[in-house]
Amino acid sequence: MRGLGSSVPLADAHRRRYAQLRAELEHQMAQAARDMPRIDHLVDELEQVQLQCKMDQGLQGNNPNE
Repeated sequence: MRGLGSSVPLADAHRRRYAQLRAELEHQMAQAARDMPRIDHLVDELEQVQLQCKMDQGLQGNNPNE
């Protein structure tokens, strides 16, 4: 494992933020009148959190072999 000691709180923060964004996205998607600009923004934020989490773990892109 790659230096988990210092990255655990950061990983937890990423998980919490991702869960918050995901819950809001699910809520937005369940609405009869969807706020598509907000949904697009949430999807973009989810992507950024996911990419940041990967970068913190030393990964780049979608290929774990990089």
